[in-house]
This record gives sequence, C-alpha cells and structure tokens, in this order.
Amino acid sequence: MRTINVLVSALHLIIALFTSALGAFFVMLYFSPKLIYFFVDTITDEPQIFLKIGFYISLVSIFLFICFYYMHKSQYIK
Repeated sequence: MRTINVLVSALHLIIALFTSALGAFFVMLYFSPKLIYFFVDTITDEPQIFLKIGFYISLVSIFLFICFYYMHKSQYIK
C-alpha cells in the first residue's frame, strides 16, 4: 500500500470517528437535560464562542485542503 493511500485511509478513519462521536454526543444530550441547560447558559453568556469555533473549523478545513492538494498535486496540474 502506498503512503498516500495510508494517509487518506487514516484521515478517513479520523473523520468517521469524529462523526460518530458527534452523533453520540447529540444522542447523549437527549438523555441529559442538565447538560443542555449548561450549553445554553454558556452560549448566552459568551456568544464569541461561535467566532472561535468558526475560526478553528476554518483553519482545519484550510489545512485539509492544502494537504489534499499537495498529496494529489500531479492530478490537478498537468
């Protein structure tokens, strides 16, 4: 197996695990109303948290875009 295939498979595994964890988190929220109230209070007290989350997600997506571009550079530029 080539190195690029291993990296893509590892990245796919990380994304799949993250998605599964996010789904489990929201299922857990259904069973824990106290946690829901905690998140609502945190969001109303500190609305700038959305800005931080947005920046972090944007940075990760830019990083992934750059990595995928350099992994498959010869396929895009001919």
